[in-house]
Amino acid sequence: MPETPDLDYIRAELDRELDEFDVDFPEPLPTDKYVAVSALQKAIRRGDVRTAHRATATVHLLDRRSFWRRTLVTAFEDIGIGDLVAVTQTTAAAERANWRAHHGDIRVGLLVVGKLARAAKCRATDLLYGAARSLPSMSDHAAELAEADTQILLDLVSNAEKPLVLRTLASMYAAGTSEERNTNIRRRVGCSAIWHRYQEMGLPQSLLDASQVAHRKLNLSLPVILPLVQSVQSGTAVVEDIELPEAVNVNGIPLYALDGALTR
Repeated sequence: MPETPDLDYIRAELDRELDEFDVDFPEPLPTDKYVAVSALQKAIRRGDVRTAHRATATVHLLDRRSFWRRTLVTAFEDIGIGDLVAVTQTTAAAERANWRAHHGDIRVGLLVVGKLARAAKCRATDLLYGAARSLPSMSDHAAELAEADTQILLDLVSNAEKPLVLRTLASMYAAGTSEERNTNIRRRVGCSAIWHRYQEMGLPQSLLDASQVAHRKLNLSLPVILPLVQSVQSGTAVVEDIELPEAVNVNGIPLYALDGALTR
């Protein structure tokens, strides 16, 4: 395996897994697309493989495009540096519809959703995104950086002495943002220079390739922030195994799927 495999190499690895992947088609959840999409992400977050697979069958049947978007969002929002292999594999699969069709789109979906559900989870990327968007203390910085020269933003991103949330905000503006109502974020047209700066910071090319693809497909800042989170990871990560209470189901739907609207 190359030191920094590209997405084509990752798809070739998935080819071999899919050739041997044997899974029964799960029974769809008896609900609409919106509850099923919520169940998909939250089942992955909880490590509930069975429900995640049932939600996959439901969403994929009703709206294949929404299924792949939600799966990709979940990889960056809920998995992150917990399992970068699972994140890059999900991105490689989501990028190429023709490649998925060769194996059967739903089979590929079931494979990657199972990987995400079983993966270690880290929500640091989403927490930083939320802090940059919503902390009152970041409001003035957000207004100032929205007008800053790109070079200033890039230098801030790579300055390890600056607060991580400020570097997060700089990375978002460098890559480009849409104005978000009721948040700190202003609209700014980005450029590809952020990815070159991440290369100079020594981040794995496979992670940068996946993040670029996801940023382009999703038009969200989460994939831009993930490499920054990886850059500050040091030492050996400690993974804590948390035993969750059994989910309560009503008419086959886990109640955790009903705890709030999805917005991404």
